[in-house]
Amino acid sequence: MVDGHQCASYHSRSAFSVKTFHCNRVGRSVMIRSRARTYLTLCEVQVFGAYTTRRSGRKLSFNKCFQTSTGWNGVCKRAMDGNKSQSYWKHSCSHTKSPSGFWQGSFTRPARIKEVVIYNRLDCCSNRLNNFDIIVDGQVCARHRSSTFFSVKRFKCDKVGQNVIIRTNLKKWLTLCEVEVFGEYIKQKKRADMLPLSHCSQSSVGWSGVCSRAIDGNTNQYYWGYSCTHTKLQKGWWMAKTQKLAHIKEIKIFNRLDCCSNRLTNFVV
Repeated sequence: MVDGHQCASYHSRSAFSVKTFHCNRVGRSVMIRSRARTYLTLCEVQVFGAYTTRRSGRKLSFNKCFQTSTGWNGVCKRAMDGNKSQSYWKHSCSHTKSPSGFWQGSFTRPARIKEVVIYNRLDCCSNRLNNFDIIVDGQVCARHRSSTFFSVKRFKCDKVGQNVIIRTNLKKWLTLCEVEVFGEYIKQKKRADMLPLSHCSQSSVGWSGVCSRAIDGNTNQYYWGYSCTHTKLQKGWWMAKTQKLAHIKEIKIFNRLDCCSNRLTNFVV
């Protein structure tokens, strides 16, 4: 888990030696949490990614859009044309034809999305945006539930992706007068950098298996080579932090091989 958000899970009858999990989360704290009724042992945990910041970033430009249907000439591109007029008849707002729809804007490449700003229609029907979700590449970024309407609203996001969806949860038409996204494009590298981990902790310590053994750079997978952690209690967890906020792309785990490898057959990252 990265800052409390699940990255990946593993549940298998067979044990692994070394396994890499794709993450695509932004945060500092990395946690491995066992779901099995046994001790947690980790011989090394490596994190790959790039450091980033919490600033809102610059405005990102959509290059294409889509919506589930179109009514009253309210084409999807009206919500990304730069025209922030909140009156429908000034030809600035999108409009679906069927209820319970969604609008999607896409970028040319993946971005870290930090903030989404939505401009509501004000000349009529503003309550159509009283219940909706903002979704980035299948992950919910923010939810809005209210009995009163808004004019312009900012939503914190902190997701990485290429597609932004506004999905209504009401059986009403969806109208958006403008959607703005702020963040930063992800620099494409052939391989992400390994990020140092520190300030570790774990739920308990047994057999001298302190948490720092999983981040000491020693990838020896034999416990008595003094390279692996070990909890004293079952169904435990281990956690460490990156030096600063990072876009974490991959987490690599080295399992114990001299014994008990099946302890890592049911856990979340």
